[in-house]
Formats: sequence, C-alpha cells, structure tokens
Amino acid sequence: EDYMQMKKPHTNITPKKAVKIILMTIYMAAVFYVTLLNREPEPERMAWLVLFGSYKRAWRESHEFILWGLIDNVIMMIPFGLLLPWMNRRFYLLHTVCMAFVLTLFIESTQYLTRLGYFDVDDIWNNLWGTIIGYGFFCCLEEVTEAVRNHRRVEGWLLLRGILPLCIFLTFFALFLKMAL
Repeated sequence: EDYMQMKKPHTNITPKKAVKIILMTIYMAAVFYVTLLNREPEPERMAWLVLFGSYKRAWRESHEFILWGLIDNVIMMIPFGLLLPWMNRRFYLLHTVCMAFVLTLFIESTQYLTRLGYFDVDDIWNNLWGTIIGYGFFCCLEEVTEAVRNHRRVEGWLLLRGILPLCIFLTFFALFLKMAL
C-alpha cells in the first residue's frame, strides 16, 4: 500500500523542449537515412585508414565526387554541434565533440560491417570539424541572444571566437587546395 503513495516522476516537457526534441529527432533520422539507409551494399568491406588520404586522392585525381563527400561530411555534422548544446546546456565543446565521435564511429563501423559504405578516418575527421563549427555557431547565437536579452552590445570578440573553427577549417582546406594545384 505504500507503493500507492509514491508519486510518479513528473516530466514537464515545455513547448520549447518539445521543439528541440523534434528537431534533433528529425536531424538524426536524416543522418541515419543518408549514411546507412539510402545505400546499396558494396561488394566487399573496405576501410580507408590513412588520415587525409581522401583529400590527397580528391586533388591528385581531380575527383569531384570525393571532394564533395569531404565537404558533405563537414556540413552534415554542423547541426549536431549546434543542436546538442542547445538541447542541454551541460554539453560543452568537449562533451559535444565526444558525442560526435561516438556517433561517427558508430556510423563508420556500421557502414563497414554492413558494407553500406566504407570506414574512412577522413569521415571521422570531417564530422568532428563539422561538429566544432556547429558548436562555434551555437556560441555565436548564445552571445547574440544574451546581448539582446540583457539589452547590451554584442561582444565582437565572442562572435569571433564562435566563427574561429570555421575559419581554421577553411584555412586548412585552402592549404590542401593550394598544395594540390
């Protein structure tokens, strides 16, 4: 009879929280669709284990498909780097990057085991950069939101800090393009 007296845990999902959950669910469904569900099995399991090997191959062979694949992997994870800390403020950069690493390792391993793609360390590298860029965008949005909320000026250096990961990646990407030409 004491168990009848126990309160049920109260879960209060606000509309804002519901929107965050729905957006993350849609995003994750899209990621799994693109990386696993929308693919035909390869004839054999393959793994590319040389870091920057895809970059070198894309430029050496002028292989646009590989080049766009590299860019796609960065772009695909930008929303993850933005949505995860937005959903839960306890996800700082290191936590967000670690979660992205686990997600990417799961996808790459599943692609390898099911032959629905190949395991590529460059995909991991690019996914992590995309996550970091997304986290930088999150920081920019947080700064602007806080400034508006508190009726103060936006701190330019804080915006720069948020855009810095994108600038670093673009510099890295441009250096590889220059070396390839």
